[in-house]
Amino acid sequence: MTFRDVERAVRKLEPEVRDTGDRICKVYCCGTVVGWTKVSRKQGRNSEVGPRLLALIPKQLEIERRLFEDIAGCTKGRREYLDARGHVGHP
Repeated sequence: MTFRDVERAVRKLEPEVRDTGDRICKVYCCGTVVGWTKVSRKQGRNSEVGPRLLALIPKQLEIERRLFEDIAGCTKGRREYLDARGHVGHP
């Protein structure tokens, strides 16, 4: 998985993005932060993401790694993420 793939997967969660040296992505539902992650801009977009970082992103988003892989693989999206975080039926 490349950094571009990670960015694409995180964008599917429709986060608010704050651009600092890195991108801080916060996912909101009903005015509350449901999850967040940081996406580095220092790496090349086509560089491969290491296993340590791939384990950290789902942990920051507070979901199982398999769900993050499904989001990145285009089989799941924001609705499934919110369901996994306990916001069932929310937009």
